[in-house]
Amino acid sequence: MQAFSRARDGSIVDGDLITAVNDEAIASLDDLLTLLEKRQPGDKVTLTLSRGGRLRKQAVLLASE
Repeated sequence: MQAFSRARDGSIVDGDLITAVNDEAIASLDDLLTLLEKRQPGDKVTLTLSRGGRLRKQAVLLASE
């Protein structure tokens, strides 16, 4: 899975690796998409991210395409 994070201006840059959604572990892009398909635009989820070997959590609001 391609790692990414958001820059100050909101653009995506290399860095973070998503390891869980709402504390449900993911190991692949398919896992991530499966978990997100259960949600709707406007739902809030908490992503667990690995950044530089450290885990952190980030709340996000899902949007439509």
